[in-house]
Amino acid sequence: MEFIIEISRRKKSFTEYPVIRELVGLGIAVFGLLTICFFVIIVAPFEWLKNKLFKTKAGAEIDELNTLFKTDKYHLTLDFIDDPNPEHQIALDFIYSIVEFHDEMPVFIVKNKGQKTELDDSYLTAFEHKINNNLLLQRVRLGENSLPTSELIEFVTKTGEVIVHKEIGIYELDGFDLKKNKITGGTMKEYIEIEIKTST
Repeated sequence: MEFIIEISRRKKSFTEYPVIRELVGLGIAVFGLLTICFFVIIVAPFEWLKNKLFKTKAGAEIDELNTLFKTDKYHLTLDFIDDPNPEHQIALDFIYSIVEFHDEMPVFIVKNKGQKTELDDSYLTAFEHKINNNLLLQRVRLGENSLPTSELIEFVTKTGEVIVHKEIGIYELDGFDLKKNKITGGTMKEYIEIEIKTST
């Protein structure tokens, strides 16, 4: 399998202008406040009643949501890294090399409740794509000169091994274009596409 990286400049968004950005931020804040009010008045009481009457297992649902991969041998979960958190500074440095301080971009640390794998305690972005029964993931690590970087890896689900395919650098991978067979992503200024070529 071969991975070819293409990088192109991102067109300037209207949200990059300070006045527009402030208006958008204000709108988001108002929307967030209304959402919280809606949750407190309607959703929270409903959830409490549902849990009491139907005895739903909220803990099990959360565990399922955070599970990256689970078999009889492995149970890998993703723990969200809160900011600030000096213990995971490399992950936070990677995030803020891509987005601005007030923006959000999730990075997780892999925890294992099963047999040991090469992915244990790795930092991952939210990117995930299944390929040949394995998982393509973006792993964040410390690069040269003690600066954060990232790489495209493949987690081999049968053995727990990790195959490093390509150095990505300071870009967030955020999707997979099935028609073009390309991984997509970028930063605030650039797009990145990674074409997957399978050997015939």
